[in-house]
Amino acid sequence: MAGPQLAPYSSNRGAITRELLDERRGGVIYGGFDDRVCVPGNFVYKIPDAISSAEAAPLMCVGSTTYAQLAHHGVGPDKCVSIYGIGGLCHMALQWVRAFQAKEVVAISTSDGKRDEARQLGATRFVNSRDKDSMKQASGSMELLLVTSFGSDIDYNELLSLVANNGTCVFSLRGRHINLTAWLLGGWRAIRQMLDFAAKHHVRPWIETMPMSDANAAIKKAMDGFPRYRVVMHTDMARKP
Repeated sequence: MAGPQLAPYSSNRGAITRELLDERRGGVIYGGFDDRVCVPGNFVYKIPDAISSAEAAPLMCVGSTTYAQLAHHGVGPDKCVSIYGIGGLCHMALQWVRAFQAKEVVAISTSDGKRDEARQLGATRFVNSRDKDSMKQASGSMELLLVTSFGSDIDYNELLSLVANNGTCVFSLRGRHINLTAWLLGGWRAIRQMLDFAAKHHVRPWIETMPMSDANAAIKKAMDGFPRYRVVMHTDMARKP
């Protein structure tokens, strides 16, 4: 399976996942609507037998994005790790942190609506970011905070108050001894490690499958925030001669 991880190395950032003009070779890049693709061997991955193709699709995106950062920062039994924003990225991150056997797995959300799902995904503690008492109790207790949700209404300084001194927040910064780090997709080495790790520890994305002919409905569902937590499209349209 070839994944979207060529994107960080492309001058046209993300071109292979969207319908864009190929500036080097001419023509159009159709991304997921292509029926074949030619890529360098380093960017072709063997999917473990224990992982289905439908599960592998989001693993190659949200799976590698979250796995690579958690592995890079050495998540393990000595770390208390928190994930902010329970959605597509977070639902994978919580499972990775649990599989890494972190000391504590904390899910942070703006409401209690996904508390039970967070527990199912591996959270040992849940913090409502709009509950001042809960935030105060959690202050300064996180060795690693991974921010997976973004918006103009988020108080990032308040989120940073959760990070322990000399801890790491993957996204934001304040005038303290906190490391700032950016994250996108995992590289090809991390992806191979991620796939093997997912197969071994049974970490899987929560997915809904829909036919390609319902692409517009799938996009609307995603935009409305209804999928739990990724929609995977499967081909049901006849190939043109």
